[in-house]
Parts: sequence; structure tokens; C-alpha cells
Amino acid sequence: MKNDLVERYIYAVTRKLPARSRDDVSAELKTLIDDMIDQRCGVVTPTQKDITVILTELGTPSELFAEYSGDGKKSLIGPPYYTSFIFIMKIVFFAFLGGMFIYNLVSFTSSSFSQGGEFSYLSIFSVFLFGFIKDFVSGIIIAFGIVTIIFAIFQHFKVNIDFSYNLRDLPDVPVKKDTIHKSEPIASIVFQVLIALIIFTVPSILSLVKIRDSSNASCVNVFDETAFMSGWFFVILLVILGISRDCVDLFIGRYCKKTMIYAVVLNAAAAIVSVIWLSLYQIITPQFFSVLFSADINLNPNFIALAILLFAISVDTGVVIFRSLRAERRS
Repeated sequence: MKNDLVERYIYAVTRKLPARSRDDVSAELKTLIDDMIDQRCGVVTPTQKDITVILTELGTPSELFAEYSGDGKKSLIGPPYYTSFIFIMKIVFFAFLGGMFIYNLVSFTSSSFSQGGEFSYLSIFSVFLFGFIKDFVSGIIIAFGIVTIIFAIFQHFKVNIDFSYNLRDLPDVPVKKDTIHKSEPIASIVFQVLIALIIFTVPSILSLVKIRDSSNASCVNVFDETAFMSGWFFVILLVILGISRDCVDLFIGRYCKKTMIYAVVLNAAAAIVSVIWLSLYQIITPQFFSVLFSADINLNPNFIALAILLFAISVDTGVVIFRSLRAERRS
């Protein structure tokens, strides 16, 4: 028997389970619910009240999700966040592993060619491996710390992202156009982790970003490394807000009113942090625009950077609001 409330209930339970077990659990729940309906109603057509009573007896979707996923009390970050926490940790681990490997390989290769001389393969491999392990270990601790802080905040304040604690709050099964594909927030998390951790573990990389001054055949740094690192706290805050925003998209998995509210709040916080950060620290060198436009320009490059950043945040917020309101009209 097909019923909208039953379909939504099963969807709420199974949508965050691993793909390999999702169909089996869904089929098991359908069979169980059908048996309970037959036992309660027999040949009589069940009413909506009968369905509600049966689903209430089964328990909330969060409780069944914890039971089927086996989250239990495995971690200090427990249900219903544990599965998503481990998933994000895996993304961060492999993203940073690949990023650090490529960076160390390119950096070591370029420095070896510039220094010249003859080296044995063993010594080359040993130096590369030592540098890679040192950078990876120091960086991954920071990465795991950031992710743990985010989920600890969710757990401590019982942030209700979309775990459907009662039948009235069950989400609609989304149409394809309103679904947030996992690849989007995952790609965003990978990008933020790589940029932030490479900057913090290898800050000298900032000095590699230069613009050529054709007037005197020299190069001018785009970023002020000292100022950038002095405002590290604001960079961490922006990363935490950005990854929190992506976690919300992963949790909810569709555009809706709740997605819109979280996006507006987190993006507004990111805008405020950006204003404070770029007002206090001159992260872009004053010579940048003068060299870029080959003229003396009396303009603070930080203001241009801030305008670009706020514009990007506004566009992202606008897109989420539009798609969420469109999804709400469909439902």
C-alpha cells in the first residue's frame, strides 16, 4: 500500500544511510509498516490517523536512523551527527592528503633543480617524504580540529538541521531540480580546506603570488604575508562558517525554507567577519593596483577585495533564496 506519509517517513529514515544499504532498509521498513497496518486494520482501509499511530509506535526517523546506521554511542559526537561527521572527516583527509602531496612534489622538484648537484634516489626520497609527513601531520590536525569544532557546536546546541523528530516535520521527497547534489558542497569543502591549510602550514606560498612591474622589470607581491598571518583568527572563522554552510547543504540535501534560513544567517556572519578582517589588516600590498594599471591610483586594494568578497556572498545568498522559494512553491 502506497501512502504519502509512509513514503516521507521512509525517506527521512534512509536518505543519510550508505547507498549500499539504503534500498534494503527501505524495503524492510515498507514490509514492516504494511504488516503493522494489516495487523491493526485488517481488511478495513486504514485512515491517516491509523498511519500516524503506527509510525509513532515505530519511533522517530532519527531513532530509526541511529538504529540502522549503528551510530549508537561510538563517538563524543553522537546521533544524529556522527555519520555526517565521519563523512566530512573522510573528505577533509583525502583532500588534504592529495593537496599536500602535490604541493610537496612540485616544491621539492623545483628546489632540487634550482640547487643542482647530484643526489642519490634514497636521499631525494627521504627528504621529500620527511617534508610531506611534517606538513601533512601539522595541517591535518588543524583540519580535523576545525571540523570537530563545527560538529561539537551542532551537538552541544542541538542544532536541528533536518533530522525530523516527529511526523509533522517529515520532509517532502524532493523533485530532482530541488535536490542539492553532494558533489557541490563536497567540492566547496575540499577547496576551502586546501586553500586554508596550505596557507597556514606553508605561509610562504603567499609570497609566490606576484605581479610583474614592467617599469623596472621587478615583481611585486600581491599579498602581505605578515598581515595575512596576523589575521589568522578571521581566516579560521571564515573557513568554519563556509564549511558549516556546506554541511547544512549535505545534511538537508535539497532547497527549502530551512536551507534558505541557514544560508542567509551563515552568509551574513561571513560578510560581517570579512568586513572586520579587511578593515583591520592590509592583506593586499598597496603597490598592487599601481603596478596592475601602470599608474598611481589612490585606492585601498583591501576595499576592492572586500567588495568582490561581499558581491560573491550576495550572489550565493540570492541564488539560494531564489531556488529555495521556487522549491517551496512546488511543494
